[in-house]
Amino acid sequence: MTRCRKIAGVGAVTLLLGGGLLYVAWKADRAEASRPRGPSAVPVEVARVTLGPLANRVSAVGTVEARRDVVVSAEAAGRVVRVCVEVGDRVAQGAVLAEVDAELRRLAVEQAEAQLALAGANARKTAKDLGRNRALFEKGDVSDAEMEGLRLAAQSAESALRSVEVALRVAQRQLADAQVRSPIAGAVARRFVEVGETVGPGTPVANVVDLDVVKIKLTVPEQEIGLVAVGQAARVTIDPYPGVTFEGRVVHIGSKAEGNSHRYPVEVEVANRGESPLKAGMFARTEVLTSAHERVPLIPAAALIEGAAQPSVYVVREGWALLRPISLGGRQGDAAAVVEGLKEGDRVVTMGQQMLRDGAAVEVR
Repeated sequence: MTRCRKIAGVGAVTLLLGGGLLYVAWKADRAEASRPRGPSAVPVEVARVTLGPLANRVSAVGTVEARRDVVVSAEAAGRVVRVCVEVGDRVAQGAVLAEVDAELRRLAVEQAEAQLALAGANARKTAKDLGRNRALFEKGDVSDAEMEGLRLAAQSAESALRSVEVALRVAQRQLADAQVRSPIAGAVARRFVEVGETVGPGTPVANVVDLDVVKIKLTVPEQEIGLVAVGQAARVTIDPYPGVTFEGRVVHIGSKAEGNSHRYPVEVEVANRGESPLKAGMFARTEVLTSAHERVPLIPAAALIEGAAQPSVYVVREGWALLRPISLGGRQGDAAAVVEGLKEGDRVVTMGQQMLRDGAAVEVR
């Protein structure tokens, strides 16, 4: 009986001790739960601001056009007796493209030359007669009326000579017009006539294009046209020649937008290459170099806060993320240039920004 009472007493003491310990633990948990807690750190990835070169470019897709594109037309009427070129032929400036029957024009030149010889002889004779009789007139051996007649004859002969000279030049020009010549050096893109056809003044004979230097015609939006200037370097790529880059320069900027598009015409000239010839009508991806900087702060474009009214990034300082507004100077690939707001060595958040607010604790990983 006494042994049972001892066991019961020990059990009671154990229960009291256990209950006390549980109460103390409960109180500690309550105190811990009610104690103010610091913010939990957000895991982020960062990158340092570096200094590097940046080239700002305006990009657009344009069309290749010949620097000079001329449709050469006949200036004389007649039957085509000779065609001297084929499509694709290269021709020099002044080369004969086709020839119209010129037999009558040659005869007209010969006739004018004969008339010129006769008029010249008559002019020389009347001039000599006037000279001989002038001395006699001074002596009184020739009357005023005779002298006046000699002067009129000499003037008439001189006028007739000039008239025949003009007629000869006209006949020679008409003979020259029988040959249709190219006004520029280039390649024959099209030929419009065949031997035996009858043509008249203004009839197209051939299309000659100068592709030694080509023009890239493109349009630039209103927001970027202020960055483009005549003389700026341009880089052109063409799909048919992957990996090949053509260098050119801006030669013309339009002063009027095309229609209601708010896009302005720009022309870039590019020297053509023999091994990779540019052809009129090709699409050309063009980048105009608007500015270049040697050392500017660069950050990954992934660090920029999307949708912000002003470009901004999170800068990490001593475990805290600070929202920093910045001014951008342009982009190049995956990098963005910062004109104001950051300096070399600053750490910017590149991943995890969506979970941050200004002043949030962060853990860099």
